[in-house]
Amino acid sequence: GGDGLIVTGHGTDIYNPQTVRASMGSLLALPTVRLGSAREVRTWARDVAAPVSRTGRVQIVGATADAASSVDAFDLTQPTVLVFGNEADGLNTTELRVCQSWIHLETFGANSSYNLANAIAITTYVIATTGVPPRRNEVVESGAPREAVDALYDYWLGTLDRIRYFR
Repeated sequence: GGDGLIVTGHGTDIYNPQTVRASMGSLLALPTVRLGSAREVRTWARDVAAPVSRTGRVQIVGATADAASSVDAFDLTQPTVLVFGNEADGLNTTELRVCQSWIHLETFGANSSYNLANAIAITTYVIATTGVPPRRNEVVESGAPREAVDALYDYWLGTLDRIRYFR
């Protein structure tokens, strides 16, 4: 999971009862920031997130199908703001310019991209299984047991296969 959520522009109303219900309540446990535009993300990352990060810096990384670096080959162990575009069009020009680096997700078969929810789930899974170090002054026990992570991954892949996502 992440440490917070940033919503920009005229995105989904994160406090709409249907949105809260779909998040299974996790939205209420996650610090959330609404910014007016993608340009404000850079300022927020520099002025708010970086000073409290364990390194004093935050990288801004955009997810786009055109990126040269694969998510699993990119160093996401540093404090990172991940930027995802909207479901239909991905990142727009302004959002791409806000980012310092870009990553893409490997796709299989005839799929050229994932829907937004799956793209975020895959990316956060990669981060969670990479061994991201704890935040400054935080004592953290090791993550979920490997068997639990593998079981979740197998369930997720099985579900995608049952709905014929890869065909």
